[in-house]
Amino acid sequence: MDNDIIIKLSAYNLFWKTMKAWGVTDPSIRVLPTASGYIRRAPNIQAQYNQEICTRACQVTDKSDKASVSPTSLEYQQLLGVMGIDQGEALLLSATEEESEFFIVTADKRCLRALANSGMTTTLARLQHRIICLEQLVIQLIQQSTDFNTIYRRINNAVECEFSVTEAFKLADQSAIIQRLQAEVDRLRNETGNLLVL
Repeated sequence: MDNDIIIKLSAYNLFWKTMKAWGVTDPSIRVLPTASGYIRRAPNIQAQYNQEICTRACQVTDKSDKASVSPTSLEYQQLLGVMGIDQGEALLLSATEEESEFFIVTADKRCLRALANSGMTTTLARLQHRIICLEQLVIQLIQQSTDFNTIYRRINNAVECEFSVTEAFKLADQSAIIQRLQAEVDRLRNETGNLLVL
């Protein structure tokens, strides 16, 4: 799981509700070994999010298993060479090399676009329909929840951290919000080929 997803869902105070909506249990969540340190110390995170949000996010990362990463793998080195993919994203993507069952949950659209255009055919084939974006998470959360008002209130009261979600939740109607989020998913799918889950 990408650090951005953890911090954004923590900002909404909806991380565990979202995982439940997707049927994800605690032991199946894996994060980068550096996730807690990154959230605690990254200047951009500290500038945008208050201590309460960072604490919630670190509670998630501290409770989660750590992904097995190999900074010496050939795929990791190749991913580092792709403009638009940073070190953490390269580690997260390459950590799936030895996995048979996995999904990558990320809010980083820049990375997904770069990956889709990377020409790394073996990596792209392995990641086909294995990536879940933030908007897909929120759609599932809304559809599985019996308490839409809590979701609506928490997202609207949160610090703005994802433009597409903030804009969707300016709409008052649940179906209109889902349509707006789905439009963003469709746009991203058009830009990234078969990477997103169906």
